[in-house]
Amino acid sequence: MPINIGLDKNGNPFVENTLNRRYEAVELNDDEQAAADIVFKALSNNGVPLNTVHLERRSDNYFSVVVNDVYDFCRIKMGAKSKWFSLLLLKKDRNDPRIDPNQDANKLHYKFKVSAPQDMEQYADLIFLSCKNCDE
Repeated sequence: MPINIGLDKNGNPFVENTLNRRYEAVELNDDEQAAADIVFKALSNNGVPLNTVHLERRSDNYFSVVVNDVYDFCRIKMGAKSKWFSLLLLKKDRNDPRIDPNQDANKLHYKFKVSAPQDMEQYADLIFLSCKNCDE
């Protein structure tokens, strides 16, 4: 349930929004940590101040890399059965040959399937571009 309403142990009423997971500690498995490290390296190498970037678990299926406290420009899933990441890309950036032209053009996030986190390194330029688009 996304919103909990009740009384605490002292009898005081409370409302808890469980949709906002911004301040939860994000626990990562080894592959997720490797993927996050690749994203942070791509951003750092391009001058993005890392204090403007953080991780969130907005879904049980993936974690998000968020910039400026708002934009989840990169979503990462590194599970046993499925490994992928998605990037928020503008229409002007969708002509890259690495982007599957069969994906829905109306979606903001474009998904890239990978077999290991290290495969994300070849997309470092698009990772940075996706983050940069959030400042435009």
